[in-house]
Amino acid sequence: MYLNPASVEAALIACGAVVEATAAVLEGRLQRAACLVRPPGHHVEPDKAMGFGLFSNVAVGARHAQSLGAQRVLIVDFDVHHGNGTQKAFYDDSTVLFVSLHRHDNGSFYPLEPDAGMDYLGSGEGAGRNVNIPWAVRGKGIRNPPPGDADFAHAFSEIVIPVAKEFAPDMVFISAGFDSAFGDSMGGCQLTPAGYHHMVSALCALGTGRVVLALEGGYAITVACECMQACVLALLGEDMPADDAEEDLMGLGPGAPLSGPPAPCHSSLVEEARKRLQEI
Repeated sequence: MYLNPASVEAALIACGAVVEATAAVLEGRLQRAACLVRPPGHHVEPDKAMGFGLFSNVAVGARHAQSLGAQRVLIVDFDVHHGNGTQKAFYDDSTVLFVSLHRHDNGSFYPLEPDAGMDYLGSGEGAGRNVNIPWAVRGKGIRNPPPGDADFAHAFSEIVIPVAKEFAPDMVFISAGFDSAFGDSMGGCQLTPAGYHHMVSALCALGTGRVVLALEGGYAITVACECMQACVLALLGEDMPADDAEEDLMGLGPGAPLSGPPAPCHSSLVEEARKRLQEI
């Protein structure tokens, strides 16, 4: 944990912003909202602070949405790290569907816990309401290409969107971490602004279209700014600028890849996760 005398106030403001955005969307003042908040919250567990965070911003927002009448809440987390705190908040809850796409590396990637694996699908009434798509990139004998736009798009088409449509959420929350972006050395993945735009657009098309997006991780400032811009365009229902495919959006230099491999490299993992979910 990193704390200073202003940490609690900052965390209260961050969590309060998500709560206020949730109210604005459910009361019809907004259709969608983006919350540029820090500290993040998806690592914060019900009984302890963790991972730079003090309050689980999106989990609190989800409960507030339910207090305002939402019956079924979808939370999608595409931060490079598993949203362990969000998972634990709703693990046995049938009214919240939590989906996390993250690096796991068989438990050797932060938060270093086994429950980030694909076998953790919820318990009790919440069985089948917890979905982990755990990328395996490095560590413990693993050496695979980093997941990029094609891998995340494949996971969305095969798992995230079908499961979400079946769940039929009244409200969607997005834990938007940009440490999974190409150019963020902490995550070691290859998502681009176009990849984030694709995912957010797909989530906006669900159900009532009511969405609250909250910032989680992301530690390369220029990269995070470009990716957040793409997400906001998606929330507004706008396309990416046509010339973005030719621009070096992240300042990575001439010839920098902006879309990763053209085909998914982790399709077998996605298929295995889909099969595990079908067994529930």
